[in-house]
Amino acid sequence: MNIESKTSSQVSSISDIDIKSFILMWAFAETSIGGVLHALKLPFTGILVGGIAVISIALIGYYQKEGSGKILEALLIVLMVKLLVSPHSPWQAYIAVGFQGYIGSLIYRKKSNFKLKTMVFAVLALFESAIQKLLVALLIFGNNFFESLDLATASVAGSMGWTTDISLVYTVFGIYLSLHLVVGVWLGLWIPRLPTEVERFMHKMPALDYGFALDKGKAATFKKRLWVSVAVFVLILLILKIVLPETNYTMLIWMFLRALLVSLALVFIVGPLIKKGVEKYIQRKNIDDVMWKDIIDLIPNYSLKAYSMLRYVNHHFSGFNRVKYLVIGFIALSVKEIHK
Repeated sequence: MNIESKTSSQVSSISDIDIKSFILMWAFAETSIGGVLHALKLPFTGILVGGIAVISIALIGYYQKEGSGKILEALLIVLMVKLLVSPHSPWQAYIAVGFQGYIGSLIYRKKSNFKLKTMVFAVLALFESAIQKLLVALLIFGNNFFESLDLATASVAGSMGWTTDISLVYTVFGIYLSLHLVVGVWLGLWIPRLPTEVERFMHKMPALDYGFALDKGKAATFKKRLWVSVAVFVLILLILKIVLPETNYTMLIWMFLRALLVSLALVFIVGPLIKKGVEKYIQRKNIDDVMWKDIIDLIPNYSLKAYSMLRYVNHHFSGFNRVKYLVIGFIALSVKEIHK
């Protein structure tokens, strides 16, 4: 790919950008980014998606006029776009988006102490994301399942001559939570430097190739993941029975039925109620019709460019720099998309 010597003449510096650029990136992260990140070939892409949302909100807070309430305005637009573009999003996503938006609007009400506020916001947002997923897992599978996992781990360790009082479940949960907190701290340190890094990147913006289509097999992928998840859960239950033969079949069947019933209730009862509540909330607010319609119109083209940026980053960078320059590239693309 060729490298452009300069960015669009309409944007002389990152300070000239429209906040709409970050609303576009936030909406993209909440609706369409899954079709792009499947090619990134990195673990924990879910954290990356949440991180991009946090970056978008923080940058809105950085560039908005004090007291303008742009983050809440952006939240309404993103929720509207999410309902229309990605109607099958899980209910947990709406809770996470709402939490991030409201916490961001409270933290960035004033322009002072941006670095400190960004650290607090990033850590809180990533912490909430991790806790929410862990609580949902606990709700679906229940204490009995996780206690059985710990007993099975202890049994296997004992058969190998090891003794341990360490809980496998709490260890995994602790690592998962710690990973989110580490990412939150890193974002808190990095976001204040982003305007400078993005401006530097925009002066060597790659000329991207758009001669391809994104993978649109999301429904098939979702169904495949659903069946794989069920199969893995059943396999785990069978392993528990082998490792812990004293576990009766009634308990195993109850674990399976509980997980199934709770999952169905969350998907078909709780989820629709939360989405209906979001719809009613949006209807009570004054939302910029032109803005959200523009965002919806921009997302398909922006998604293609984002995928092109990902291919460029995959080819030219590796490891941590791949993630870093992908995010910087997404921001640069959103700026150019609004100012073209």
